Amino acid sequence: MNYRNNDKPNLIEDLSFYADEFYTKGDLEAGKKIVKELIGLGTLSLSLMTIFTVTLPGIGIVLSSSSMAAIVSKLTIEYIRSGKTERKQIRAVVSWIKGGFDLGDRLIQ
Repeated sequence: MNYRNNDKPNLIEDLSFYADEFYTKGDLEAGKKIVKELIGLGTLSLSLMTIFTVTLPGIGIVLSSSSMAAIVSKLTIEYIRSGKTERKQIRAVVSWIKGGFDLGDRLIQ
């Protein structure tokens, strides 16, 4: 596995750089926890939170772009502040969301 060697992590760039990265269930669950705590949703399931922040299936209600921008901004700041392990966990959950709540072959047991 190659690692980026830079002074300031960048979530968007790292998602591309680590596009073939494998994640464990533990990585994914820890990433979900980080995102829920960051957004302040505590007990709300991340799947439900993500659906509400993107679109409500079947009826096409979309949350405002300013709300989405605030979430992305918080996540990007947290990513920069996090250590290597937490950054991997954040990449895991973002990749999971981008993949339609599925990591496919990238999720290892």
